[in-house]
Amino acid sequence: MTEDPATPGPGDLSLFTWSEERRLGVRLMDRDHQVVCHQAALLAAGIERGDGAAMAAGARFLQDYIPRMFEREDRLMANTSHPQRGEHQDAHRLVLVGLMTRASGPIETAASVLAAVETWIRSHIDAHDRPLARHVLEAAIDPFATTGGRRLLGSVQWDRLSVMVVDGQFAFRRTARDMLVALGVPTVIEARDGVEALKQLPNHSIDALLVDLYMAPMDGVEFTHLMRNIADSPNPRALIILMTGAEVSQGLINRALDAGIHDLMKKPISQDALRARLERHLLDPLPFHEVGRYLLPVHPDRNATLLRRQAASLGR
Repeated sequence: MTEDPATPGPGDLSLFTWSEERRLGVRLMDRDHQVVCHQAALLAAGIERGDGAAMAAGARFLQDYIPRMFEREDRLMANTSHPQRGEHQDAHRLVLVGLMTRASGPIETAASVLAAVETWIRSHIDAHDRPLARHVLEAAIDPFATTGGRRLLGSVQWDRLSVMVVDGQFAFRRTARDMLVALGVPTVIEARDGVEALKQLPNHSIDALLVDLYMAPMDGVEFTHLMRNIADSPNPRALIILMTGAEVSQGLINRALDAGIHDLMKKPISQDALRARLERHLLDPLPFHEVGRYLLPVHPDRNATLLRRQAASLGR
């Protein structure tokens, strides 16, 4: 990681490029850092282009995501008895002051948010996150693993979940229901297709949806696209796992991710696999990014591809 305090020049996104130098070896922290670096680079590109919509969306995303990231780190520090927790918390507060400072306009707000992220990258990671990572690694602690009978990021409260299964096959709906009930889920709503699901959703508070790809009159991708519409959806932030057949093309995966799915599972599914997917997304949820009229979950790997396209366009 560079220690050069100079401000990047026009079109220079190097400060915000995710690299091996920033990898700490703790999956929770590395994924969060990767997301913030990518989003900061997109914000920098938006500022460079003078794109007001990109600046507003990028600033809002970072203002929403970074406090949540700091909360996850604080839970990690508390659960692992990190000796420097107090200093780390103080450093977080300083970053948040800059991040949340009210500016006079969208350009000034975007610049202020970007400056706060620069501070975090240039000083906070080395001074505070690396010592925390060493502490976690020396203790042989995996934030995603069960340690001493408890999960360091907490545990899914299965008895409070409500899940909707959207599938045209009665047998699959009942199999999925049985699996969810066995996990302790008290409320399982069934729908035969996307149209029926959209009619039922306003009447229920749903935490997650298992959605079949091959439905009619609308397939699972079309249903997901409608669910992510901010103005019309009953829950644009819902956790959506798309269920597919054995053969899945890369084109289909890209189309599903573009529509806004969180994850994809191939049928037949097992209870252990279903539990693992739900736990992954409920305990460590993906952030969302506003794209036009839609609210889409951010997948770090796909975000890296988007970043490369943005950076390439600056050089043209």
